[in-house]
Amino acid sequence: MLDDRPDGALRWNDKALAAVKTTNPKQAAAVLESRGDLLLRAGRVAAAEEAFKQALAIAEEQHDLPRQASVRAYLGGLLMLCGRYDEAAKALEAAVDLHQKGGKPDAEALTWAALSEVYILLGADDSAA
Repeated sequence: MLDDRPDGALRWNDKALAAVKTTNPKQAAAVLESRGDLLLRAGRVAAAEEAFKQALAIAEEQHDLPRQASVRAYLGGLLMLCGRYDEAAKALEAAVDLHQKGGKPDAEALTWAALSEVYILLGADDSAA
C-alpha cells in the first residue's frame, strides 16, 4: 500500500478532497493545504504552489482568516525555497498580519522568524530588525 509513497499519499488526499469539496468548502481548503505540503515534500514545487493557491482562494472565499494565514505562510516558505524572495516576503507579511488579526501569537512568531530569513536573503537587514 505504501510502495509508491508520494503518489499513494496523493491518492488518499484526492479521496479526502472528493469527500469534502462540495459539502464543506472550509475543509476543502485544509485538504488542499495538506496536498500542497505533500507535493512540496515530494519535490513537486509547481504543483505544490498550485495547491496552495487553490487552498488560499477557497479560504479567502470562506473568509477563513486562520487558514489564509497558514496557507500564506506555507506559500511564503515555498517561494523562499525557490529564490523568489520578494514574493515570499509579501506572502509572509500577509500571514503575519492575518495571525495578528486572529490573535495567534505563536504562529505569528514563527512567521516573523521565516520573514526575517527572507529579509536577510533580500539584503534588507533593516527590515529584519
